[in-house]
Amino acid sequence: LEAPVDRASEQGGLLIVSSEADFADLVADYLKLKRNYVVRLAETPLVAGMMLGRFHPQVLLWDEAAPGLDLAGLESASRDSSLQLPRLILITDFLTLDHRAAMESGRLCSVLQKPVSLDMLLESLDRAHESG
Repeated sequence: LEAPVDRASEQGGLLIVSSEADFADLVADYLKLKRNYVVRLAETPLVAGMMLGRFHPQVLLWDEAAPGLDLAGLESASRDSSLQLPRLILITDFLTLDHRAAMESGRLCSVLQKPVSLDMLLESLDRAHESG
């Protein structure tokens, strides 16, 4: 006999969307070690959309360099569907005025510029969990 699957444990956590697999793996390992986060990885916006709908993560860590979708596209896709975005932390190569405006309006929890400090990322995640 198989043990029953606890579907509640499949929900929540953090979804990392990044086409840089080494970076995503490093972040996932660090967060599991430091805070025992449930961490899932998606390399494309399509996979991320499916995982958002299935697992309902509490926080989305989005690497803006992932091909296919920037902040404006992500917000537009969520408006055009029934998909509710979780608290969002954006990783970017260059911090822009649009990023600052999105943070001030509350659309983003934080923006981290590359190279990303793992300690700063952990602080941003803690703030995102506190604000939710």
